[in-house]
Amino acid sequence: MNTQQLEYLREAVRAGSFSRAADTLGLNQSVLSRQVAALEQEMGCPLLRRHGRGVIPTAAGERLLELAAGFLQQVAQIKAEGKAADRDLAGVFKLGVPMFFSQSIAPKLMASVQRQYPALTFVVREGHSGDLHDWLLAGELSAAVIYEPKRPRQLAGDLLFLEPVYVVGSRDLARRHGLDLDQGLTLEQLARLPLLIPTRRHGTRLDLDQAMKQLQLTPHIVHEVDALGARMLLVRDGVGVTIFESAGLLSERRDPHLFVVPIVAPPFFHKLMWVDGREQQAGAPWRAFTHAVKRDIVQLRAGLGDVDMPTTDPRLPRP
Repeated sequence: MNTQQLEYLREAVRAGSFSRAADTLGLNQSVLSRQVAALEQEMGCPLLRRHGRGVIPTAAGERLLELAAGFLQQVAQIKAEGKAADRDLAGVFKLGVPMFFSQSIAPKLMASVQRQYPALTFVVREGHSGDLHDWLLAGELSAAVIYEPKRPRQLAGDLLFLEPVYVVGSRDLARRHGLDLDQGLTLEQLARLPLLIPTRRHGTRLDLDQAMKQLQLTPHIVHEVDALGARMLLVRDGVGVTIFESAGLLSERRDPHLFVVPIVAPPFFHKLMWVDGREQQAGAPWRAFTHAVKRDIVQLRAGLGDVDMPTTDPRLPRP
Protein backbone atom coordinates (compact mmCIF):
# COMPACT_ATOMS: atom_id res chain seq x y z
CA MET A 1 0.00 0.00 0.00
CA ASN A 2 1.24 3.47 -0.80
CA THR A 3 0.01 7.05 -0.70
CA GLN A 4 -0.62 7.17 -4.43
CA GLN A 5 -2.94 4.16 -4.33
CA LEU A 6 -4.96 5.73 -1.50
CA GLU A 7 -5.24 8.99 -3.44
CA TYR A 8 -6.41 7.10 -6.53
CA LEU A 9 -9.05 5.25 -4.51
CA ARG A 10 -10.27 8.49 -2.94
CA GLU A 11 -10.58 10.20 -6.33
CA ALA A 12 -12.44 7.22 -7.83
CA VAL A 13 -14.99 7.42 -5.00
CA ARG A 14 -15.30 11.21 -5.35
CA ALA A 15 -15.77 11.04 -9.13
CA GLY A 16 -18.00 7.97 -9.08
CA SER A 17 -16.20 6.38 -12.03
CA PHE A 18 -12.71 5.41 -13.15
CA SER A 19 -12.95 7.45 -16.35
CA ARG A 20 -13.83 10.73 -14.60
CA ALA A 21 -11.23 10.11 -11.88
CA ALA A 22 -8.56 9.40 -14.51
CA ASP A 23 -9.40 12.66 -16.31
CA THR A 24 -9.10 14.61 -13.06
CA LEU A 25 -5.77 12.99 -12.18
CA GLY A 26 -4.41 13.24 -15.73
CA LEU A 27 -3.91 9.47 -15.95
CA ASN A 28 -4.72 6.68 -18.33
CA GLN A 29 -7.81 4.89 -17.00
CA SER A 30 -6.10 1.50 -17.12
CA VAL A 31 -3.30 2.78 -14.85
CA LEU A 32 -5.82 3.99 -12.29
CA SER A 33 -7.85 0.77 -12.31
CA ARG A 34 -4.70 -1.39 -11.99
CA GLN A 35 -3.50 0.56 -8.96
CA VAL A 36 -6.87 0.28 -7.23
CA ALA A 37 -7.00 -3.44 -8.04
CA ALA A 38 -3.51 -3.87 -6.53
CA LEU A 39 -4.69 -2.11 -3.37
CA GLU A 40 -7.74 -4.39 -3.17
CA GLN A 41 -5.52 -7.44 -3.57
CA GLU A 42 -3.27 -6.26 -0.74
CA MET A 43 -6.26 -5.54 1.52
CA GLY A 44 -7.78 -8.92 0.69
CA CYS A 45 -11.26 -7.57 -0.05
CA PRO A 46 -13.14 -5.43 -2.60
CA LEU A 47 -12.94 -1.69 -1.92
CA LEU A 48 -15.18 -0.61 -4.80
CA ARG A 49 -18.35 -2.06 -6.26
CA ARG A 50 -18.35 -1.75 -10.05
CA HIS A 51 -21.64 -1.18 -11.88
CA GLY A 52 -22.76 0.00 -15.28
CA ARG A 53 -22.61 3.70 -14.45
CA GLY A 54 -19.38 3.71 -12.45
CA VAL A 55 -18.19 2.71 -8.98
CA ILE A 56 -19.30 3.08 -5.36
CA PRO A 57 -17.28 2.21 -2.24
CA THR A 58 -17.89 -0.98 -0.33
CA ALA A 59 -18.08 -0.89 3.46
CA ALA A 60 -14.38 -1.80 3.58
CA GLY A 61 -13.58 0.96 1.09
CA GLU A 62 -15.45 3.56 3.12
CA ARG A 63 -13.68 2.47 6.31
CA LEU A 64 -10.24 2.55 4.69
CA LEU A 65 -10.79 6.07 3.34
CA GLU A 66 -12.12 7.20 6.73
CA LEU A 67 -8.97 5.96 8.46
CA ALA A 68 -6.68 7.35 5.73
CA ALA A 69 -8.29 10.80 5.53
CA GLY A 70 -6.10 12.41 8.18
CA PHE A 71 -2.95 10.87 6.74
CA LEU A 72 -3.73 12.05 3.20
CA GLN A 73 -4.45 15.55 4.49
CA GLN A 74 -1.05 15.65 6.21
CA VAL A 75 0.66 14.43 3.04
CA ALA A 76 -1.05 17.17 1.02
CA GLN A 77 0.06 19.77 3.57
CA ILE A 78 3.67 18.56 3.45
CA LYS A 79 3.64 18.73 -0.36
CA ALA A 80 2.21 22.25 -0.31
CA GLU A 81 4.79 23.42 2.23
CA GLY A 82 7.57 21.88 0.17
CA LYS A 83 6.46 23.73 -2.96
CA ALA A 84 6.18 26.98 -1.01
CA ALA A 85 9.68 26.48 0.39
CA ASP A 86 11.00 25.98 -3.12
CA ARG A 87 9.43 29.20 -4.33
CA ASP A 88 10.73 31.08 -1.28
CA LEU A 89 14.28 29.76 -1.69
CA ALA A 90 16.46 32.87 -1.61
CA GLY A 91 20.12 33.67 -1.92
CA VAL A 92 22.66 33.47 -4.72
CA PHE A 93 23.61 30.39 -6.70
CA LYS A 94 26.55 30.74 -9.09
CA LEU A 95 26.79 28.08 -11.77
CA GLY A 96 29.86 27.79 -13.98
CA VAL A 97 29.30 26.44 -17.48
CA PRO A 98 31.45 25.63 -20.53
CA MET A 99 31.50 27.96 -23.51
CA PHE A 100 28.97 26.10 -25.67
CA PHE A 101 26.24 26.51 -23.03
CA SER A 102 25.79 30.21 -23.83
CA GLN A 103 23.74 29.87 -26.99
CA SER A 104 22.29 26.40 -26.67
CA ILE A 105 21.30 25.73 -23.04
CA ALA A 106 21.91 28.66 -20.66
CA PRO A 107 19.02 30.96 -21.76
CA LYS A 108 16.34 28.29 -21.32
CA LEU A 109 17.92 27.05 -18.10
CA MET A 110 17.89 30.53 -16.59
CA ALA A 111 14.25 31.04 -17.61
CA SER A 112 13.28 27.72 -16.02
CA VAL A 113 15.03 28.58 -12.74
CA GLN A 114 13.36 32.00 -12.68
CA ARG A 115 9.91 30.41 -13.05
CA GLN A 116 10.49 27.82 -10.33
CA TYR A 117 12.53 29.94 -7.89
CA PRO A 118 11.59 33.61 -8.37
CA ALA A 119 13.26 34.74 -5.11
CA LEU A 120 16.63 33.20 -6.04
CA THR A 121 19.45 35.05 -7.78
CA PHE A 122 20.80 32.57 -10.33
CA VAL A 123 24.14 33.55 -11.87
CA VAL A 124 25.63 31.72 -14.86
CA ARG A 125 29.35 32.26 -15.36
CA GLU A 126 30.95 31.04 -18.56
CA GLY A 127 34.54 29.92 -18.83
CA HIS A 128 37.06 27.47 -20.21
CA SER A 129 37.63 24.25 -18.30
CA GLY A 130 40.76 25.57 -16.61
CA ASP A 131 38.90 28.67 -15.44
CA LEU A 132 35.95 26.68 -14.09
CA HIS A 133 38.33 24.35 -12.29
CA ASP A 134 40.14 27.24 -10.61
CA TRP A 135 36.93 29.07 -9.70
CA LEU A 136 35.52 25.94 -8.06
CA LEU A 137 38.65 25.41 -5.97
CA ALA A 138 38.68 29.09 -5.00
CA GLY A 139 35.07 28.91 -3.78
CA GLU A 140 33.84 31.38 -6.41
CA LEU A 141 31.16 29.01 -7.77
CA SER A 142 28.34 27.11 -6.09
CA ALA A 143 28.68 24.38 -8.72
CA ALA A 144 29.83 23.89 -12.30
CA VAL A 145 29.13 21.81 -15.36
CA ILE A 146 32.65 20.90 -16.32
CA TYR A 147 34.57 18.48 -18.49
CA GLU A 148 35.77 15.46 -16.54
CA PRO A 149 38.26 16.94 -14.04
CA LYS A 150 41.91 16.23 -14.76
CA ARG A 151 42.55 16.17 -11.00
CA PRO A 152 39.65 13.97 -9.81
CA ARG A 153 40.80 13.92 -6.18
CA GLN A 154 40.13 17.64 -5.95
CA LEU A 155 36.89 17.67 -7.94
CA ALA A 156 34.42 14.81 -8.18
CA GLY A 157 30.85 14.83 -9.34
CA ASP A 158 28.03 13.21 -11.28
CA LEU A 159 28.30 12.38 -14.97
CA LEU A 160 25.50 14.23 -16.80
CA PHE A 161 26.09 13.29 -20.42
CA LEU A 162 28.64 12.56 -23.14
CA GLU A 163 29.01 15.52 -25.49
CA PRO A 164 30.07 14.68 -29.08
CA VAL A 165 32.91 16.73 -30.57
CA TYR A 166 32.73 17.71 -34.24
CA VAL A 167 35.15 18.98 -36.86
CA VAL A 168 34.20 22.28 -38.51
CA GLY A 169 35.80 23.58 -41.68
CA SER A 170 35.13 25.29 -44.97
CA ARG A 171 33.91 23.21 -47.89
CA ASP A 172 36.61 24.81 -50.01
CA LEU A 173 39.27 23.40 -47.64
CA ALA A 174 37.58 19.99 -47.82
CA ARG A 175 37.84 20.05 -51.62
CA ARG A 176 41.51 21.10 -51.50
CA HIS A 177 42.35 18.19 -49.20
CA GLY A 178 40.13 15.68 -51.02
CA LEU A 179 38.05 14.90 -47.93
CA ASP A 180 35.15 12.46 -48.09
CA LEU A 181 32.77 13.86 -45.48
CA ASP A 182 30.01 11.26 -45.71
CA GLN A 183 31.28 9.15 -42.81
CA GLY A 184 32.97 11.84 -40.72
CA LEU A 185 36.71 12.15 -40.08
CA THR A 186 39.07 9.89 -38.18
CA LEU A 187 41.61 11.26 -35.71
CA GLU A 188 44.33 10.20 -38.15
CA GLN A 189 42.75 12.33 -40.89
CA LEU A 190 42.30 15.23 -38.47
CA ALA A 191 45.98 15.10 -37.50
CA ARG A 192 46.96 15.76 -41.13
CA LEU A 193 44.72 18.83 -41.52
CA PRO A 194 45.72 22.40 -40.56
CA LEU A 195 44.23 22.70 -37.09
CA LEU A 196 42.94 25.78 -35.26
CA ILE A 197 42.69 24.76 -31.63
CA PRO A 198 42.23 26.31 -28.18
CA THR A 199 45.02 26.48 -25.63
CA ARG A 200 45.36 23.95 -22.84
CA ARG A 201 43.03 25.99 -20.62
CA HIS A 202 40.25 24.42 -22.67
CA GLY A 203 38.97 20.88 -22.02
CA THR A 204 38.63 20.24 -25.75
CA ARG A 205 42.36 20.72 -26.21
CA LEU A 206 43.29 18.49 -23.28
CA ASP A 207 41.02 15.68 -24.48
CA LEU A 208 42.31 15.95 -28.05
CA ASP A 209 45.95 15.90 -26.91
CA GLN A 210 45.29 12.75 -24.91
CA ALA A 211 43.45 11.03 -27.78
CA MET A 212 46.22 11.91 -30.26
CA LYS A 213 48.91 10.69 -27.86
CA GLN A 214 47.18 7.34 -27.40
CA LEU A 215 47.27 6.82 -31.17
CA GLN A 216 50.84 8.20 -31.44
CA LEU A 217 49.67 11.01 -33.72
CA THR A 218 51.11 14.52 -33.98
CA PRO A 219 48.47 17.10 -34.95
CA HIS A 220 49.32 19.84 -37.46
CA ILE A 221 48.45 22.88 -35.31
CA VAL A 222 48.66 26.17 -37.22
CA HIS A 223 47.16 28.49 -34.57
CA GLU A 224 46.15 28.26 -30.90
CA VAL A 225 43.07 30.46 -30.36
CA ASP A 226 40.74 30.34 -27.36
CA ALA A 227 38.13 32.77 -28.70
CA LEU A 228 35.59 30.85 -30.75
CA GLY A 229 34.68 33.90 -32.82
CA ALA A 230 38.27 34.38 -33.96
CA ARG A 231 38.65 30.69 -34.69
CA MET A 232 35.50 30.66 -36.81
CA LEU A 233 36.72 33.67 -38.84
CA LEU A 234 39.89 31.73 -39.64
CA VAL A 235 37.84 28.64 -40.46
CA ARG A 236 35.63 30.58 -42.87
CA ASP A 237 38.75 31.98 -44.54
CA GLY A 238 39.96 28.43 -45.15
CA VAL A 239 43.01 28.74 -42.89
CA GLY A 240 42.23 25.48 -41.12
CA VAL A 241 39.64 23.37 -39.32
CA THR A 242 38.61 23.46 -35.69
CA ILE A 243 36.77 21.20 -33.29
CA PHE A 244 33.83 22.11 -31.11
CA GLU A 245 31.07 20.57 -29.03
CA SER A 246 28.02 19.48 -30.98
CA ALA A 247 25.56 21.51 -28.88
CA GLY A 248 27.38 24.75 -29.65
CA LEU A 249 27.21 24.41 -33.44
CA LEU A 250 23.67 25.65 -34.02
CA SER A 251 24.37 28.29 -36.69
CA GLU A 252 27.37 26.52 -38.25
CA ARG A 253 25.23 23.50 -39.17
CA ARG A 254 23.03 25.77 -41.29
CA ASP A 255 25.91 27.48 -43.12
CA PRO A 256 26.20 26.08 -46.68
CA HIS A 257 29.86 27.13 -46.88
CA LEU A 258 30.89 25.01 -43.88
CA PHE A 259 31.00 21.31 -43.10
CA VAL A 260 30.27 19.94 -39.63
CA VAL A 261 31.13 16.25 -39.23
CA PRO A 262 31.76 13.95 -36.25
CA ILE A 263 35.10 12.48 -35.29
CA VAL A 264 34.92 8.73 -35.85
CA ALA A 265 37.26 5.76 -35.43
CA PRO A 266 37.46 6.21 -32.53
CA PRO A 267 34.39 8.30 -31.62
CA PHE A 268 35.38 11.42 -29.70
CA PHE A 269 33.27 12.61 -26.75
CA HIS A 270 33.62 14.90 -23.76
CA LYS A 271 32.39 13.75 -20.35
CA LEU A 272 30.30 16.57 -18.87
CA MET A 273 30.12 16.43 -15.07
CA TRP A 274 28.16 18.26 -12.39
CA VAL A 275 30.61 19.28 -9.66
CA ASP A 276 29.57 20.97 -6.41
CA GLY A 277 31.71 23.81 -5.07
CA ARG A 278 33.47 23.81 -1.73
CA GLU A 279 31.03 26.28 -0.19
CA GLN A 280 27.83 24.66 -1.42
CA GLN A 281 24.58 25.56 0.30
CA ALA A 282 23.27 22.97 2.76
CA GLY A 283 19.78 21.69 3.54
CA ALA A 284 16.99 19.82 1.80
CA PRO A 285 15.66 22.84 -0.19
CA TRP A 286 19.08 23.43 -1.76
CA ARG A 287 19.50 19.73 -2.54
CA ALA A 288 16.11 19.79 -4.25
CA PHE A 289 17.16 22.89 -6.18
CA THR A 290 20.42 21.40 -7.46
CA HIS A 291 18.59 18.24 -8.48
CA ALA A 292 16.06 20.35 -10.41
CA VAL A 293 18.85 22.24 -12.20
CA LYS A 294 20.64 19.01 -13.14
CA ARG A 295 17.35 17.57 -14.39
CA ASP A 296 16.70 20.67 -16.52
CA ILE A 297 20.21 20.56 -17.99
CA VAL A 298 19.84 16.90 -18.96
CA GLN A 299 16.42 17.51 -20.52
CA LEU A 300 17.49 20.65 -22.39
CA ARG A 301 20.59 18.95 -23.78
CA ALA A 302 18.61 15.86 -24.77
CA GLY A 303 16.19 18.13 -26.64
CA LEU A 304 19.02 19.20 -28.94
CA GLY A 305 19.63 15.57 -29.96
CA ASP A 306 22.95 13.97 -30.94
CA VAL A 307 24.02 13.10 -27.39
CA ASP A 308 24.38 10.12 -25.06
CA MET A 309 23.07 10.29 -21.49
CA PRO A 310 24.79 7.68 -19.28
CA THR A 311 24.02 9.62 -16.12
CA THR A 312 25.45 8.30 -12.86
CA ASP A 313 22.61 9.83 -10.85
CA PRO A 314 19.61 7.44 -10.97
CA ARG A 315 17.27 10.27 -9.98
CA LEU A 316 17.98 12.21 -13.16
CA PRO A 317 15.60 11.64 -16.09
CA ARG A 318 16.61 9.58 -19.07
CA PRO A 319 15.61 11.17 -22.39
